[in-house]
Amino acid sequence: MSPVPSHEPHHSAAHSTANVAAPIGSDDAARALSRGPIGAFVVAGIAVGLIFLGWLCFYFLLFMPRGTIG
Repeated sequence: MSPVPSHEPHHSAAHSTANVAAPIGSDDAARALSRGPIGAFVVAGIAVGLIFLGWLCFYFLLFMPRGTIG
């Protein structure tokens, strides 16, 4: 059974102008994009650092104590 009664038309949130951001000028857009995606680089750097730290922990705490192969 449909949660919306059939006699009421459905309108998406994008249909309402209250849910749409105000347009910005080209100068404001250029200023916002001039520094690039710094936050994405920070998050990616932290993720890579944590993966590398986990790899070092596996290497020195798990593999090195077992000794050489053979």
